[in-house]
Amino acid sequence: MSSEQKISAARRFKLWVIDLIAYRLPPCEVITEQLSRARLGKLSLKERILVRLHLTVCDWCTNYKKQIGIIDKTLEKLPKELGDETKVKFNLPDDAKKRILSNLKDSDSNK
Repeated sequence: MSSEQKISAARRFKLWVIDLIAYRLPPCEVITEQLSRARLGKLSLKERILVRLHLTVCDWCTNYKKQIGIIDKTLEKLPKELGDETKVKFNLPDDAKKRILSNLKDSDSNK
């Protein structure tokens, strides 16, 4: 057996193991939901292990995890950068304010 045949046999075995693992793991739909929950720290030990195993064989879910990480980091920075500008100020004319209050009162009385 030549070294090329040994390498290809080893590679075939590795791919077979990866396929076997992937076949037994939860599908991507379940893993993406668990990745979202994991950000809040709400996964059991079994779920964390299954997510890690899935990520070793699934590039799509690995990219999804990176993307939600980027979104989280961006959102954490957002309020600090905006400061008081995060509070939206409306300058409504008095007649508009009265109409809104009147409609709110009417909707409350209709319940």
